[in-house]
Amino acid sequence: MNYKIVQPPFTGKLRDMPAEKLRPYCQWFLGIMETRIEELTKVVNETSGFEVWKDDYTPKSLEVLGQWFAQQVESKPKVQEKVQFSTG
Repeated sequence: MNYKIVQPPFTGKLRDMPAEKLRPYCQWFLGIMETRIEELTKVVNETSGFEVWKDDYTPKSLEVLGQWFAQQVESKPKVQEKVQFSTG
């Protein structure tokens, strides 16, 4: 699998960004969305058993995408010292 990771041109947390910085971020995000969907589709289709998956936004296609995703990730138990608690 050769998935190209995208690096946003903005830094910081979205929840901390003022509206005047969120607008350009939104424009950037919407501008790359189709390319990112194409990249995801390519990677999913390279996986055995998912060669014919299509990104048609139907509940069934999202269900299959979820099945693919579940095969790609693994979880690790959280170490208490690394858990961060949010107050807001």
